[in-house]
Amino acid sequence: MIKRITDLLKRMYEPGAALLLAGRVIQLFNSLFVSLVIVRRFGLETMGTFAVGFIAVAFLTALAPMGLPSHLPHLHTSHSKLCYSALVIHMSTLPAFVLLLYVYASLEAHNPLERMTIFIVTMSGLLIGFSNTGMMLSIMRRRFYPGLLGPICELASIVVGGFMARSSVGLALFLLGGRFAGTLIVWGTFQFRRMSVYRIICIAKRGVGYAMPDFFALLSEQSAPLLLAGMVTRGELGQFRLCQQMLTAADTPGWTFVQSKYPDLVRGSLEMRESIYSQTCNLGWAAAAICLFTSAFLAYYVYRIPVLAGMMAILSATLVWRYKNNYFEQRFRATGQLRMATILGLLKLGVSFILFFFLIRAYGGWGAILALAALSVIGGIAYQYAFRQLPRAAEACYAP
Repeated sequence: MIKRITDLLKRMYEPGAALLLAGRVIQLFNSLFVSLVIVRRFGLETMGTFAVGFIAVAFLTALAPMGLPSHLPHLHTSHSKLCYSALVIHMSTLPAFVLLLYVYASLEAHNPLERMTIFIVTMSGLLIGFSNTGMMLSIMRRRFYPGLLGPICELASIVVGGFMARSSVGLALFLLGGRFAGTLIVWGTFQFRRMSVYRIICIAKRGVGYAMPDFFALLSEQSAPLLLAGMVTRGELGQFRLCQQMLTAADTPGWTFVQSKYPDLVRGSLEMRESIYSQTCNLGWAAAAICLFTSAFLAYYVYRIPVLAGMMAILSATLVWRYKNNYFEQRFRATGQLRMATILGLLKLGVSFILFFFLIRAYGGWGAILALAALSVIGGIAYQYAFRQLPRAAEACYAP
């Protein structure tokens, strides 16, 4: 079985996409590694504090890029001008995001130390969003190596911080420094050519339309830790966050594969798009098997929290539907069906609040796991069904 999975990955990942996958694997390892450092050095309660910050980071990953990673491949403009416009858009929105993050940290924190920790953790979300835009610009030029170097910088910051940090604030600062170095590596490879302010504003406005489906999709899953933060202890919140991190790691192969193929989804033939879908499903089944065994090992021998194994067994079974959800969500964007993608995101958000609220209220942390599993299956089925209802001619005639 392991050989079949290895052969599948070799067939699907060309050298550039493999580099991107390697970078994402390191990045997800970093996420699990920093959780281990936090739990071992500062305790599960501190993990809960970081989890509050990670909630905002997840939203910033979708909101901070302003929809540019999905919108830029559609534009017939020189690459240097696209880089300039993206840089201006990011820098102009930075002050507003920083202010909102400080307000968020102040509202969620229980004490001044926790407020500072949460604020610094959330700031790294801005850098992740900035890096995601940069990586799409790199992919458009068939440059994948910055996606590997950035996570390596982050890994180095975790190792150094794990030894040198004496408080949660210190560790958060080391993480922020590592992500800043990774962002500089991605953007340092670009050339910039000026573009008119009017054109930049037009790009920003159009990009926001691509950001909305991302925002609603993330909010639908991040509503769980938001509700948990107010209904359970920081320790239970930390457990759920560890499950989310492992599930995100399992999402990585599918996410990186579809991202690397996004320009093909925009401009490729219908046959190519369907081939990408078939490969995504196969990858989902392989990821489910790997996640099941890997998460059990982590639960018993690394985190030493056995209850995580049962929680992850439930979530692993939903990975194929999560891969389908991501694929069709990206295909809606690639074919310009933003209105439908936004509507589906809103519906998913409404369903998520109902599921999470009642199941968390009834079963606590286990209720959140059951709700997340149900939401994954419902999302995969709904996105696939909605896309298949679109007239095939409309997709074939779509012109970016």
